[in-house]
Amino acid sequence: MTNPASEPTTHPLTSSLLVLYGAVDASTINQNDLNDWWTNEHLPERLRLPGFEHARRYRRLSSLSGPDGQTEYLALYSVTHLSQLASNEYAKKLENPTPRTMEFMPCLAGMTRVAGNVVMRASTSQSLQVQRAAGTGYYLGVLEFATGRSGGMGEEAFTEAILHEILQLNAADIAEILLVQEDVKITQAGSKSKSYKDVQFS
Repeated sequence: MTNPASEPTTHPLTSSLLVLYGAVDASTINQNDLNDWWTNEHLPERLRLPGFEHARRYRRLSSLSGPDGQTEYLALYSVTHLSQLASNEYAKKLENPTPRTMEFMPCLAGMTRVAGNVVMRASTSQSLQVQRAAGTGYYLGVLEFATGRSGGMGEEAFTEAILHEILQLNAADIAEILLVQEDVKITQAGSKSKSYKDVQFS
C-alpha cells in the first residue's frame, strides 16, 4: 500500500524556464573569476529584467566530474511567462553584453540552452515538508526526452508516465519534478544573439 505522504501532487503550469548548462576546462580558466562574474554580475543583471523571478546555479558533484576533469555548471532562470524571453528588454541585454559576459560565456564548452514552458509540476507532501524546513533543494537532476518517442501515447499520458517512473526511484527524496517543453523558436532567437558569440551549442 502506498504511503499517503509520498503520493505525488500535480500542479498546473505556473512559470516558464530558461536552462543553460555546459562544462569548463579548469586548466584554461580561473573558475573563481568565472563564479564571481556569474554570481555577482550576470545573475543579478538578469533578475533586474521584467518577468525574471528567480535564478539558481548548480555545479556537478565532484564525484561525477565531467570528461578530462571538466567542471559542469547549470543555471536555471524562472520567468513569469515565456514571452519575457522574447521581450525587447531581454533582447537588448543579449545584444549588449558586458565585457565579462563576452569573456566567460564562450568558456562553457558544448553549452545547452533551452527556453520552455513548465507543462507539469509534481511533488510529494513528505518531500515538501523537507523542502520547507531546509529551503530550496540542494540537488538537481536533468533528464532530456526527444520528441516523437512517446510510443503512440498521447502527450498527457506520456507526461503522466514519465512522472510515475521518476517518482518510483525514491519519492521521499524528491522535492519536486518539473517537466519543461522547449519552445525552439524562442530558444534559437536568444542563442543567436551577441551574448553567445563564439559559444559552441550542443
